[in-house]
Amino acid sequence: MVAPERFFAVGKQLVIISSTRFVHRRRIRFEYGFGFDGLYHPYVEALKCGTEAQATTLLREFYESMHLYINAMPSAWDRFPIQAWGDDSDSLREEVLKSEVPGGQFTNFSGGYLEAARTRARRLFGLAEAMDRDRLNLLRMFWRSPINGLVTGSSVLIQGGQHRVAILGFLGVSAFPVTIRSRRILAPRNLVEEELPLVKSGDISLEEAERIL
Repeated sequence: MVAPERFFAVGKQLVIISSTRFVHRRRIRFEYGFGFDGLYHPYVEALKCGTEAQATTLLREFYESMHLYINAMPSAWDRFPIQAWGDDSDSLREEVLKSEVPGGQFTNFSGGYLEAARTRARRLFGLAEAMDRDRLNLLRMFWRSPINGLVTGSSVLIQGGQHRVAILGFLGVSAFPVTIRSRRILAPRNLVEEELPLVKSGDISLEEAERIL
């Protein structure tokens, strides 16, 4: 299925050209390499717990472990989630320099580990219940707010709709409708290490970019 769309806006987000296609679950990736089919995904593991309370416990422990893991990374560029690379070079550089631990789907601990875990578990189970209860509403949800992704080599990096993808993955869905897009001229449809603005500007080395991607 290919449904090309064009959106025009002002400011940094000049042109968005999108096409929706079904992407097999083995190609789906999230921040820091999480995924399906042999790859760990904390939201899927949380849903496997069966209850919000048990999921909260799992996610709380995950957040604390993730915090230690991120802080052990050798550079700020490694610590920053790749989703944020849609920003322009100056904004991204500023965020990296001011953030000890970057905010992201799996590193957002606002309010503390426990409160972040409670919020995430509540959202996951609430959304799963809504999807199971009303399939028509699910279709409307995908139409209003599509799952967004960027192609990175042979994988597709999910940038929006992470909760829905996790729920569908937990349910065993084999392919997901993902809108492949170029969000900004600085975040091309295909991410190629040599063409990244931060590599071209000398902010990070080619080797660092290859490792992160």
